[in-house]
Amino acid sequence: MLTDTLKAVREWLVHRQEHKVLNSCSSAELMVDAVSKADFLSALGAPKETSSLMARMAAKRGLRPDVLASDSGRTLLMAGACSRCRHRTLCKRWLDGRAKRANADRFCPNAHHFDDLEQRFGTDLCPTSGVPASLDHRLN
Repeated sequence: MLTDTLKAVREWLVHRQEHKVLNSCSSAELMVDAVSKADFLSALGAPKETSSLMARMAAKRGLRPDVLASDSGRTLLMAGACSRCRHRTLCKRWLDGRAKRANADRFCPNAHHFDDLEQRFGTDLCPTSGVPASLDHRLN
């Protein structure tokens, strides 16, 4: 039990120290990736599910998992927009296939980023089924 408490305290201290360091970054240091300090701090404070929602949305659109990691500045901007989004519940339902009438291009604040990533990197969608090729059981 004591080790769990010590681990929790250590995690809290590390998290606190990381925030101190990141909050002390100047806007000029952050602009290396063309991200404003406000966007960076917004992404930093994003709910834990943000990265999961972004990865699921990218996969649903047929993007490879490494595509989001290819542009850290864009990923931070997208994480900030996703974390502030008012349609998170609809997004989760749509990703789970429970909001069939919804159109992600209309509710997702990152739709234009995903469109651009599709243009730049292409998709991994199976042309006959429209699902990611890795999930199309006919190909396996």
